[in-house]
Amino acid sequence: IPNFNIYKFQKILVLISNQAPNVQESQVNQRLSGEWLIIDIKYKMLDLKFTQIVTLVRRELDVPSNELK
Repeated sequence: IPNFNIYKFQKILVLISNQAPNVQESQVNQRLSGEWLIIDIKYKMLDLKFTQIVTLVRRELDVPSNELK
């Protein structure tokens, strides 16, 4: 379902979790989660289904201290 409350060049908080067999075991990926910028929004109609494609970009990816070691 398209979300018409978002717009281009808006910063949004994105939480990305690692794949797990069930919801209780999933963990948030701290490196990829954070504020992202919407740079493009496309709307498509295919077989009478309305969809939205949002393109995001992040300027910097933080490297946790445990990955630096």
